[in-house]
Amino acid sequence: MSIEEAQKRVTRAVIGLDGVAGTAIGLARGKPCIKIMIARDDPALRAKLPSAEGGFPVQVEVSGRFRAT
Repeated sequence: MSIEEAQKRVTRAVIGLDGVAGTAIGLARGKPCIKIMIARDDPALRAKLPSAEGGFPVQVEVSGRFRAT
């Protein structure tokens, strides 16, 4: 599975959860990872998020909400 496919799977799984702002492909320690951006730090939400997908680690970042300008 490619990182792009893994990100799509994660996005489909989490994008409807309250507090999830989005997903992205990034780097963790110089290696590809999937990032899940959340609006606020919420331990209950973090517990619902995957830690890996398709062999790629998932990192959670508190980003705040995204808005179109």
